[in-house]
Amino acid sequence: VDHAGPVNGNYFLLVVDSYSKWLEMRRVPSLSSTTTIQVLREIFATHGLPDVIVSDNGTAFTSEEFKLFAKKNGCRAVNVAPYKPSSNGQAERMVQFAKDSLKKMGKGDVETRISRFLLAQHATPCTTTGQSPAELLMGRRITTALDRIKPSLTTEMDQKRDQLLGTEVRSFKEGQHVGVRSYVPGDKWIPAQVMQKTGPVSYRRGSCCIGTATKWLHVPSNKKSPG
Repeated sequence: VDHAGPVNGNYFLLVVDSYSKWLEMRRVPSLSSTTTIQVLREIFATHGLPDVIVSDNGTAFTSEEFKLFAKKNGCRAVNVAPYKPSSNGQAERMVQFAKDSLKKMGKGDVETRISRFLLAQHATPCTTTGQSPAELLMGRRITTALDRIKPSLTTEMDQKRDQLLGTEVRSFKEGQHVGVRSYVPGDKWIPAQVMQKTGPVSYRRGSCCIGTATKWLHVPSNKKSPG
């Protein structure tokens, strides 16, 4: 954990998860222990309490108020060696990275720039882990504007993942006759025709049993219609 600033007259509190490299960044009105604790409480409410809080020797982190906060929450507060703030290398590098990124993002107010920066940071694979912070912390990729503009990139990545895992996703063409599982008493499968592909594994179909009405169709529940 560390403070950054001033950047265009603003100060920020940065918190980095050492495992996933997930960054939380908040603009703060002051560098006091009270403000720092308040922001940390908000972050911990989302991510849970850490075992260790590593910081420099700033007064916000060495005060009795902060030490008591850490103790009450069962966190071990560790301060880097005096006059060697670079010992807190991970946070120091993130501080510089955040400052540089915010300066380059000229459009939008400060909060908007922070949100854009954090989304990019959370979604970008880290060179040391090979995975994005979101994948390591949440177990999944998060959607960005790039995915909306170029969805084929996501599809290609999913296909490569399936190949590595040895899984196969069935696909169907528009106009193809298929069987759809029925969950009502009677026939287990009902004949249908694929009308439109609506996603990587979902389709809209017209059922022969209910005329022109349409229902959602999902690949795992499909089988090709016999004959």
